[in-house]
Amino acid sequence: MIFFGAVSAVPSNEQVDRFCAGEFDAFVYAIGIPSAAMKRAVSECNGLMIEPHRTIVRKLVTAARPYYAKVKIPAKTYWDG
Repeated sequence: MIFFGAVSAVPSNEQVDRFCAGEFDAFVYAIGIPSAAMKRAVSECNGLMIEPHRTIVRKLVTAARPYYAKVKIPAKTYWDG
């Protein structure tokens, strides 16, 4: 089980900068792919992308249709190796 010490609302245009500055350890970012911001978070700031549980994905895609869709991120989109 994961516990968060604090949850804050941070504008999306500040999330990666603040993550890279070490101001927080995790963030949720709903964006299209590819994303230069996510590439930076992963390649320059040692971030990891974690797949949400399939139930969460199914509920989000169903509730927010047509705004969200389940997709696989193509290999090497954010990692070179």
